[in-house]
Amino acid sequence: MTWWLPVVLAAVALVAYVVGSATAQRQRRRTTDDLEAELARVTEQRDELQQQQEELERVALRDEVTGLGNRRFLRDRGAELGPQLADASLLLLGLDRFKEINDSMGQSAGDALLRQVTSRLLECVRTNDLVTRLSGDEFALLLPDAGDWTAARTADRVLDVVRRPFDLNGRSVQARGRIGIAHGYANVRLEELLRNADLAMSQAKAAGSDRACEFDEVMAADTTQQFSRDVEMRAALTNGDFKVYYQPLVDARDHRVVSLEALIRWEHPQRGVLPPSEFLAATERNGMIVDLGRFVLHTACQHTAGWRRKLPWLTVAVNVSERELFDPDFTAQVAGVLAATGLPPEALVLEVTETVLAAEDQITEILSPLTGMGVQCALDDFGTGHSSLSRLRHLAVDEVKIDRSFVMEISQDGAPDSPFVAAIIGLAHSLGLRVVAEGIETTVQADFLRDQGCDELQGYLFSKPVPAAKIPAILRADRAQQPPAAV
Repeated sequence: MTWWLPVVLAAVALVAYVVGSATAQRQRRRTTDDLEAELARVTEQRDELQQQQEELERVALRDEVTGLGNRRFLRDRGAELGPQLADASLLLLGLDRFKEINDSMGQSAGDALLRQVTSRLLECVRTNDLVTRLSGDEFALLLPDAGDWTAARTADRVLDVVRRPFDLNGRSVQARGRIGIAHGYANVRLEELLRNADLAMSQAKAAGSDRACEFDEVMAADTTQQFSRDVEMRAALTNGDFKVYYQPLVDARDHRVVSLEALIRWEHPQRGVLPPSEFLAATERNGMIVDLGRFVLHTACQHTAGWRRKLPWLTVAVNVSERELFDPDFTAQVAGVLAATGLPPEALVLEVTETVLAAEDQITEILSPLTGMGVQCALDDFGTGHSSLSRLRHLAVDEVKIDRSFVMEISQDGAPDSPFVAAIIGLAHSLGLRVVAEGIETTVQADFLRDQGCDELQGYLFSKPVPAAKIPAILRADRAQQPPAAV
């Protein structure tokens, strides 16, 4: 072997080592750069995920419409207070007519109402108090370290701001509230406060709303009884124990029957025939009033369509609750019942109470399509609510019914103790409206009202409410199938 070959091989090996070391160093540098870039990407993704998680947590704890905390947020706050809940009070606020406003004016108006209520509620509380929205029309106010007096004062302020008109899409809309108040006690849990406040709020609603009620133990017992009664009433509706009775309305001049008012009765198997005063408030509370109203409307139209085959001038009046009236499907339901029963629209009179006229614009929108169909509308219990005769000019009503409380003022010599009855008859006629007086019990009352020009009379003097089976005999005896006197 020549002497230079080992030298060459050693040189080649050295060069390969140097080149390999440089390549390895470059690879290590690239690997380090790649790792740092990957770490940056992972860190960025982690931050994004954390922000998304925080946003999800925020959304999960907040009401989207009002921005207030929701039920979960309230629970978390209750858990934070722990034993301090014993010194807290919880106010549960429900808005009357929220569903009707939302359905009749649209969701945007309903959302605007909720936001305006929220703004007003925040003005009523202290800085450490919590206002949350629990559901559609319910708000909860958690007041730490608040006794009976503080809770009552806060409730008064809330009711005051809620009863002020709201501006919704340029329209002035009235709303009312009902509040249940529950006070803390040793070892109380937030869910118990919510349950107690809900029971108290139901009591406030049953008492007429626009008021606050404090929870007491009697309410818990009453709730058990209410549940049993609700079950019994639903079974009665299913079993046909609710019946439609009819009370005649007579022409004031000759006392011949011109119309009938449909009235609901509960033929209880143990307690006998029960009037609406025994159960109607409960149906308003539990929502049965809608099903009951549909039953009365359909039954009354069906019966009257049959009676009109011989008495074609006969009409029937059906009472409509506020809850039914503001149902967005109400007009369609009335049209459907008329079509199914064959009753002409002009033979149906829908009676609404005067108190619903606080929402005058909405009532006009609801009644106008019905009157356009030919259905007649009557304002019941006139003189006891919010309307005036001047407002009747703008309402789609055909008739007013003078409340029985004013009829009772007519003395035995035929003179009223106040000029209201005579005045309302004259002014209503000037507006082209019929006038009906209800609660007539004496001939003196009937004669006075006739002399004042009242159009129709209703009361026990002529007939008490009777089952449908007795109406044909009453009509035959009363009229011998002769038409009413000409107007």
